[in-house]
Amino acid sequence: MKQEALAILEELGRYNDKELFFRRCYELRNDRTALKVHLKSISRACLRNWKYDIESIVLPVKANGMNQLFPASDRSSIKTRKLLFPKRFLDRNVFLRKHDRYNPVFVHCHEFFEIFYCLSGGCVSTIGGERISFHEGSLCFIPPLTYHTMEVFDDSIVITVVIRKSNFDVFGFDLLTADNLLGRFFTEGLYSAKSGQCIIIATDKDNELRDMIFDMLVEQKTDDPFTSRIMENQIKIFLFLALRRYGDKAAVEINGQSAVKNKHMDMIMYINENFRTLSLVRLARHFNLETSYCSRLIKAVTGKTYKEIVRDNQMRFAKHLLQNSDMRIYEISYSLGFGSQENFIRTFKKTCGKSPTAYRQQYRHN
Repeated sequence: MKQEALAILEELGRYNDKELFFRRCYELRNDRTALKVHLKSISRACLRNWKYDIESIVLPVKANGMNQLFPASDRSSIKTRKLLFPKRFLDRNVFLRKHDRYNPVFVHCHEFFEIFYCLSGGCVSTIGGERISFHEGSLCFIPPLTYHTMEVFDDSIVITVVIRKSNFDVFGFDLLTADNLLGRFFTEGLYSAKSGQCIIIATDKDNELRDMIFDMLVEQKTDDPFTSRIMENQIKIFLFLALRRYGDKAAVEINGQSAVKNKHMDMIMYINENFRTLSLVRLARHFNLETSYCSRLIKAVTGKTYKEIVRDNQMRFAKHLLQNSDMRIYEISYSLGFGSQENFIRTFKKTCGKSPTAYRQQYRHN
C-alpha cells in the first residue's frame, strides 16, 4: 500500500470527539444511570453542532437482537431526516467522507446519490424496510429520496461517496448514456418521482478498487483547482471497473424487494438513447402501448412529460458538446433536432441561464 494511503488509513482509524462520545454511550447502554450522567457531560452547543439534542438521544432500545442507541423511544417512532448536499462542498460534484462510528441510528433520505463502501469490517443498513448486513469490500448504491439507516458499532470503516444530483447530467453524461446497470440506476435516480432501486455489489475485497478509494481520498485532500475534475473521473472509472468485474453478481432491490424488470425505466432509457430521432408515437409503438397511455405513464412515473425528458436530453447533450468539442453552435443545434439555431439558443438560455457561447466560454475559463 502506498505511503499516502497508509497515512489516510491511520487517520480514518483514529476516533474523533463525536465518535468517542457516542462510543461511551454505547458502552454504557445497559447502565441507565451512568448513561444519563454521561449525556450531561456534553454541552448542548456541541450536540447541536453534531445535529443532535439531549432529548433525542434516549436510553438503549433492543432491536433485532442487538442493543443500540436510537433517537427515539422505539423503532416505530424514529423521526426521519432529509439531508441536503453540504454547503461547504457546493463547488464539488463528488466528495468522500467516513461514516462516524457509534453514531445513533436515524432514518434519513437525501437529495443526492450515495454510494457506501465497506473499507474494513462491516456495517448494517436498513433500506426500504429490510435490514441488510454488509462486509468488507461491499458496495451499496442508494438513489435520492430513499429512506435508509446506517449502523456501525465497532471499529469498522465505512466510506460514503456522495454524488450531487443537480449537476449530474453534465459530469455524469457517460454514466447516464451507458446501457447497463449503472446507467439504469442513475437514470432512475434522476427521473423517478419515487425512491428507486438500490444496487448491492460484493467486490470480494478487491485490492485495486480499495486502492482507488484511497486515491480519491488523497486527491480530495490535495484540494487544488484540478481536484474536482480529477475526482469526477476517478469515481466514474471506479464504478465502471466494479461493474465490469462484479456486475453479474450484483443484487438489485426496489423498496426492499428483489427487482423485476422495470418497463417504466426501459422507456426512459430508450428515450435517452434515441431522443434525436424519436417521437411519442414511435415510443408508444415500440412498447406496444397506446400513445395517450404512454404519455400519462411517463408523467406519473417521472413527474415530467415526454417533451420535457427529450428537452433534458437535448440540453445534457448540448452541454457535453459545448464542453468537449469545437462544434459550432449551429452544428450542435441541428445535430440535436432543433429547427433553427435561434430556437436552440433561446431554449438553452432559458434552461441554463446563459447562451451556449457564454456557457462554453465560462467552462473553458474555469
